Amino acid sequence: MGSNVLATFRVMPESADIDLALVESRIRELDIGDIKEMKQEDIAFGLKQLTVLVLMADEGGLLEKIEGKIRDVEGVQDAENTGVTLI
Repeated sequence: MGSNVLATFRVMPESADIDLALVESRIRELDIGDIKEMKQEDIAFGLKQLTVLVLMADEGGLLEKIEGKIRDVEGVQDAENTGVTLI
């Protein structure tokens, strides 16, 4: 049986005017693993980011695939993996 990891992704919207609730729902529709938590966090000057925690299989290349899928969501400027913990 393979290992699982809990990966954290920082998701930046295209602008402060983007509806983050809509971006959240679009991310939840993706096939990226088991989303354990998604929260909005203030950055600066009204801009917020989403922090997404995903439980997923520990497979090579999977983090990059998930980053790419999240980046392709309408309203997302960037997505970056910021941490991984073996479960």
